Amino acid sequence: MAMSNADGKSLVIARVVAVLQKFNEIGLGLPEALAFLWVAGKTMQMDNPRLPIIKEIQTELGMKTISGASRVLAKLASDFGLLQSDRGIRGARAEAYFLSHKGRSLVAEIVNEINSSREYDVQSHELSSYAKARFIEGVKSTSLSITKLDDAGLICEIMLDDTALKSEVLSWSHDNLSPETKIELRESGFVIEFADMSDAVYFRLRW
Repeated sequence: MAMSNADGKSLVIARVVAVLQKFNEIGLGLPEALAFLWVAGKTMQMDNPRLPIIKEIQTELGMKTISGASRVLAKLASDFGLLQSDRGIRGARAEAYFLSHKGRSLVAEIVNEINSSREYDVQSHELSSYAKARFIEGVKSTSLSITKLDDAGLICEIMLDDTALKSEVLSWSHDNLSPETKIELRESGFVIEFADMSDAVYFRLRW
């Protein structure tokens, strides 16, 4: 017997309620649930080698302040273990987040709850796959134009005419990269020599 429109809508609502109940069971409030789903959607875009950063999450979800968004994301990472941050590479402050193994498992449960006809295998970026996509495979940054890269991957020439962005990049590099990092300013941009691969990967993931 074919399902009526009313039956179909009731089924959809029932599945959405089941998902909300799942979030409630593990203690996620609405801000945390929305942030988790947004990060999940971003990190499941395997053709997009860019970590979602706190500012984007704050803007997209309409949160009032970056600090508020940061607290929500930190809670999802530290209290619930559903997200991971890029803190592990370099930097005093985590800026970007992506799904943890536990987070991917929860996404699979949610998708399977909504689409009960089949099991869904969640694929999403991890820190290593972001590094590979952005650095090893040489996918271009959305913010900077990197024109040359040495074989070891520790020296790159960056073309950048935007004075404000150049200042932002240099300030970020000073605050987050090793003191041994060498930066040579040029009229059309700058050349940066990273102290190690960790710094190089962190820079490419951020910019």
